[in-house]
Amino acid sequence: MSLSYRVLLVIGLAGLLSSVSMRAADAAEFKQENTAENLKAFLQHFQSQIHREKNPTAAAAIFKELLPDEARLEKMMKPETDAATRAKIVAFYKQLKDAAPTGEQIKGMLKAKQTEVLLYAATTEELIAMEKGSIPYKHFPNSAREFAKTVFRPKMTFYEAEFVELGKDSGREAHLIYWDGTQWTMLGPLYASLRQKKKE
Repeated sequence: MSLSYRVLLVIGLAGLLSSVSMRAADAAEFKQENTAENLKAFLQHFQSQIHREKNPTAAAAIFKELLPDEARLEKMMKPETDAATRAKIVAFYKQLKDAAPTGEQIKGMLKAKQTEVLLYAATTEELIAMEKGSIPYKHFPNSAREFAKTVFRPKMTFYEAEFVELGKDSGREAHLIYWDGTQWTMLGPLYASLRQKKKE
């Protein structure tokens, strides 16, 4: 089960993290930069807070910071994204952020041995092409292609991350991470933000 799906399971079960600051010291002390190496180190920092440092409260704060607010979503969405789609996406992530997992809930999100992070990068254009055998084809969710066509800004880079045990090539996934101009942001289950629209 991916990180994204894990978060969906706790929606409605967890309230607003009033006891955890969005800028907890352990999260803030890591300097985020727009490089793949930095993203890998940041995700390993997150994993270490859960297991090595035994500080799930800090890990929960880091995870919540990965989830976007409206301003950070705007950095990802095309200016011409229609108003209804934009509203659905913004409302979904507000709900997701408000129901982010607590320290206790986050303990089981990753295994202690999943200390390695594999990264796979693709641009908006590469996601649209989704050529057979390519990195997007092999490692990104199928829904990423549709969102690249309809929602994502051109020339952006998105990452799939996978927390794995040393020597293994599969583990717990984190979907569609991008640099929002200031920090790393994770879209995760973007497809779910528009699911309501299809049912209406």
